[in-house]
Amino acid sequence: MRIGFGLPHHGVRVSPENIVAVAERAETVGYDSLWTLDRVIKTIDFTTPYPGSEDGSLGEQYDTVYEHLTVLTYVAALTSRIRLGVSVLNLPLYQPVLLAKRLATLDQLSGGRLIVGLGAGWSEDEFAAAGGDFRRRGAVADDYLGAMKALWKEDEVEYRGRFVEIRRSVFGPKPRQEPHPPLLMGAFSARALARAATAADGFMGCCAPVGTLLSFRRRMEEAAEAAGRRVDALQSIIRCNVHLQEEALPDESRPFGSGTFAQVRDDVLRLRDAGVDEVFFDIYHQTHLTRGDEVRQFEQFRGILG
Repeated sequence: MRIGFGLPHHGVRVSPENIVAVAERAETVGYDSLWTLDRVIKTIDFTTPYPGSEDGSLGEQYDTVYEHLTVLTYVAALTSRIRLGVSVLNLPLYQPVLLAKRLATLDQLSGGRLIVGLGAGWSEDEFAAAGGDFRRRGAVADDYLGAMKALWKEDEVEYRGRFVEIRRSVFGPKPRQEPHPPLLMGAFSARALARAATAADGFMGCCAPVGTLLSFRRRMEEAAEAAGRRVDALQSIIRCNVHLQEEALPDESRPFGSGTFAQVRDDVLRLRDAGVDEVFFDIYHQTHLTRGDEVRQFEQFRGILG
């Protein structure tokens, strides 16, 4: 199993200097990947509750969020080995031709180190602020994904979808990785899991108990088998939003990343034994994270597999 670490581009430790320090240190000590997240805006008077909090509000870790692809491009210039990922990019909020250009350029500039987590989005408020179509977001995501894959694959591109039309064109650069960087779908619903199984390169999970995450993965694999795809060709990567505490929490309802370090370690070993390809740790959701906490947890999670 590969182990990654989230960059401090949000949360109480956010700063350009800290992004540089974490990126360079993570590559030096042997982390496999560095990760960002996608948050456009934090709505105070929200319509859609955030499922990760009791009252539905987004925490102070989302007050400032540096744009994810800009951060990854910055970090690509500072590193040479470590892989660079976003988990997850809310696909319907981005113009797909421009996004395909940005992702292909970043994959070239990084030497083929990019991993792209994609999602259809969950916040109606964020869609309203960014000008997206919340009600048709699943269909939009399908079409946008098809358009980007066509742009990356064909020398002469022509695409006609429900929401995207590309007249016969030449598009470059193509991504360094062929035919494109790994595209993993963040998925909770049956439709999203089917999208991960048939149109993407695998599943990206988060924010649920380990048993639930593994059940999502099994459903993705079943959908892939039904579609005639090779299950062993699909990846699974799990985001761990860390919320460590001194006292253990009940396991049956505990999201991955919550509880004691020992509980989180047991969860990671369970995921490894189930065949999950990669886990990465975002410690910057913790709203009282000190510099000492950051340094200690960076080292703890680096050695979590023993």
